[in-house]
Amino acid sequence: YIIDVANIRDPQTKSDFRKNYKDGRAGPIQSYVAEDQRVEAIEHQILLLAELHLRSGAADNKWISFGLRDHHGRWTAPAIGEYVTDALARKGFKVSLSHMDLMEGTK
Repeated sequence: YIIDVANIRDPQTKSDFRKNYKDGRAGPIQSYVAEDQRVEAIEHQILLLAELHLRSGAADNKWISFGLRDHHGRWTAPAIGEYVTDALARKGFKVSLSHMDLMEGTK
């Protein structure tokens, strides 16, 4: 599943974030982005899909993958990724998170 989060609150517009953090993985940035009510809706949708695909009696999938896309991949998508990954882990899901645009050697 690919979710476009380009229209969610963008922390890059805040100069203190750009000065103090290098990307959206920082807690204060996650909190700022999560103030957008749509983030909660994204979290609920991902939790619902995970429940349906991984825990339902008819589920024969052993994994599910979600991608979050924003304009530059450095602020909003990583913040929401961290936020939703924490929510999935709290629900007992085994999770793995990769930030493709933040990995060394990529642009």
